[in-house]
Formats: sequence, structure tokens, C-alpha cells
Amino acid sequence: MLALLVAAAVSANAPQWIKDGKQPSAEDAASRMARCDVTRPNARFNDLLQEDVLAFPSDEALNGVQLTCIAQVAFDTGYEVELPESNLAAYYRSSQEISRPWTVDLAREWLEEQGKLEGLPVRDPSMTDQQFAKVLEAHCGPDAKGLLSSEFGPHSIAPSTAGANFEDFSRTAEAGLCLLASGAVEDFEIYIIGNEKVAE
Repeated sequence: MLALLVAAAVSANAPQWIKDGKQPSAEDAASRMARCDVTRPNARFNDLLQEDVLAFPSDEALNGVQLTCIAQVAFDTGYEVELPESNLAAYYRSSQEISRPWTVDLAREWLEEQGKLEGLPVRDPSMTDQQFAKVLEAHCGPDAKGLLSSEFGPHSIAPSTAGANFEDFSRTAEAGLCLLASGAVEDFEIYIIGNEKVAE
């Protein structure tokens, strides 16, 4: 774990606030975001997240360049952003693209700590998503078996697939982390589906 924390701080791809060792104030982050040629977001406390977030007006009209700029500032300052729903998909795409190099650095460091980086499977172009998901499950060990086989497809870990392994939560959690990290390195996105999604 110590190695992972060190990697987080020294990675050239780390967010600026991690490199600085201190998160800027929400007001400072809001001022930086206003330089994206947008309305200055309101810094407010989010009860669910239990932290400050930067909230834009619900009628704010934003283009792709502005959303990319917002995503970059959010990454560099460590603040979550609240945007009009119509902008969320484009924002998340930009956010993932910006954060991916750092995510891969952390994923590789975690896999190395667990002895799972060596032998990490590389996807054969002829493989389907389902086939590669099975390969990743095999790489992450017996506790990962079936975790990518839910009704939500091979890119998702859902409670319905993990439930059978909940007798030993720590092993199940480690298997899930292995899948997430392996997927990140191989550009095979994996998501965790919450109980509320299953209920729908």
C-alpha cells in the first residue's frame, strides 16, 4: 500500500493537487474553472458526498471545449462537478480521457504489489469482450470467476454475480480490484453496478 501511495504522488500523470501535496480551496478551484469561459460555478457542500463540489447552473450551455477545460481543472484540483444532465456524457468522456494515464499508473502499481502485473494478459484482437472477460477472470484467480458474467455484460461487476462469494468479502473485493486494475491497464473498461441499478 505504501508503494501505491508513493506512486500516486510521484507519477508524472498525477493530478496537480496530488503533486503539490495540498488540495486548493473550493473557491480557488471555482475561480480556475471560470477561466474556461464559463459561468463561475458555485462551491457548495454536497450532503451525499460529504465534501465541497462545484455546481453549475442547471441551464448552463456548454460546448465540448468548455467541458474538456472543466474536466481538466476538476482533475487538477480534485473537486467533483455538478453539471446539467445534458452535458454529463460528454463531460465523463473527457474526464476519463484526462485521468486515464494516471489511472493506468496506479493500476500497474497495484497489480505489481499483488504479483499480478507479470503475466497480465494482452487482448487478442480476435477475442470478443466476453472471451477477454473470461481471460481476465482467470488471471485474477478463482474468486474472480463469474464476476464479469452479470446481466449487465462483460464490462460490469454486479452484486448478482459477486453475491455467491460474499462469505469471504476481502477475497471477493481483492478479486474485483484485480479485474478493475487489469481492465484499466488493458483499456477494457469495467464498472461496478450498485444495488440501486439492479433494483431498476
